[in-house]
Amino acid sequence: MAEILLAEDSPSVRDGVKTLLESDFHNVHAVSNGEDALALYRQCRPELMILDVMMPRVDGFHVCEWVRGRDSDTPVLFLTAKTMDEDKVNGFHLGCDDYVTKPFSGRELLARVTALLRRAKGAKESEEKDTSFAFCGGNVMPAEHAFVSECGEFIKISDCELRIINMLMKNENHVIKKSAMIFMLWGAYSTKSRTIDTHISNLRKKIDPHSKYIHTVYGVGYRYVGKCACVV
Repeated sequence: MAEILLAEDSPSVRDGVKTLLESDFHNVHAVSNGEDALALYRQCRPELMILDVMMPRVDGFHVCEWVRGRDSDTPVLFLTAKTMDEDKVNGFHLGCDDYVTKPFSGRELLARVTALLRRAKGAKESEEKDTSFAFCGGNVMPAEHAFVSECGEFIKISDCELRIINMLMKNENHVIKKSAMIFMLWGAYSTKSRTIDTHISNLRKKIDPHSKYIHTVYGVGYRYVGKCACVV
C-alpha cells in the first residue's frame, strides 16, 4: 500500500484511475488541477505522483518541474493525451520517471505503478549502504543525490541521472547500447532513444561539459572512460 497523489482534470478518468489504484490497496489523494496538486504535495509528501499534463491553473509539466527542484526521489508518472515525441522528451527532461499516453490499459498502468514504487523502495533501503565514489573527476554521493566537483562545487543529480552514472561505472570502458540502457532504466517499456540522449546531455552539462569522460559512440550508445582518454 502506498500514498499516491493523482492530479487529473477529467472527472471520469480521475475517478476511474482512483478506483483502479484503490483496488490494488493504495491510498489515493485525487485533485483536479496543478495548483491543488502542489498544495497536496506539500501536505502529504506522497510516495508516487500521477500527473495529467493539460490541467487548469498549473499544468503537469510545471508541477513536475517544481517538485523536481526540491525532491529528486518521489517517482512521477505522466498520464496524458499528449502523444508527440517532443512532449515525451520534455516530460523526461523535466524529471519524470515514466510517461503513459491515453487511452491506456488499466493492467499496464498498475504494472508501471508497481515497478516505480518497488524501485523507489529499493533506492530508499539502499541509501544507507551507498558510499561516495570517484566519477568524472569528482565524487558522487548517492545518498545525497549529488556530485562534488574537484573544486568543491555541490551539484544535485536526479534519480535517473544517478542510475545512469551507476550503469556507466559498472561498464567502464565498455560501450552500452541505447537499447540496453532503456531496458535497464525502464524495464521492457518502449521509450524513444532520444530520451536517453536527453538524460546524457543533462548529465554532461552538470558534470562533464566537454565530454571528457562520457563518450558518444555514434549509432550505438555511450561509454564511460574513467581516466579521461581522448574522445574517439
